[in-house]
Amino acid sequence: MEPWIWCETVSAKERGMAKLLARADREERFSAIVAYVKPDVSAVLDLGCGIGALTTRLAERFPSALIVGIDRSKYLLSKLQRKRNTLTALGDIPDLPLKNSFFDLVVAVQVLHEIFHFKGAHALAKTFQNVLGVLKKDGEFLIFDHVNPGDTSICLKLPSRLLEKP
Repeated sequence: MEPWIWCETVSAKERGMAKLLARADREERFSAIVAYVKPDVSAVLDLGCGIGALTTRLAERFPSALIVGIDRSKYLLSKLQRKRNTLTALGDIPDLPLKNSFFDLVVAVQVLHEIFHFKGAHALAKTFQNVLGVLKKDGEFLIFDHVNPGDTSICLKLPSRLLEKP
């Protein structure tokens, strides 16, 4: 009888994404996000956390808070440096398998355009609805997408149906 061997196929795309996510030039963005977070935060959700570069920074900066990272790539999550106050969830962001009204803050860094591009407007709308569901009453949703939007203001106008708690 031959021994059973389990192998996980990791695509070149996932390996490339892991290298991209580890780049040092992302530090400025992460510093800006960490500086924004209120000091009394108790639970933060990092959407599309990838290798956990931001997740880990948040966990180190807020050691008494629970920091949860969600990503759909098992490979990228395997690269995340876990801290005692971090949890990870393998899942698809539009289908957040998380408790309602639990998080003070949800952060989406460079992920919403990916959801829209690969899954469409319906999945993006579902993501917004689910984020509103997992946020506490006075919770915040911090979106950081695309490095340079230009000199004009960014206005995100959501339909009222997306602003209603599920």
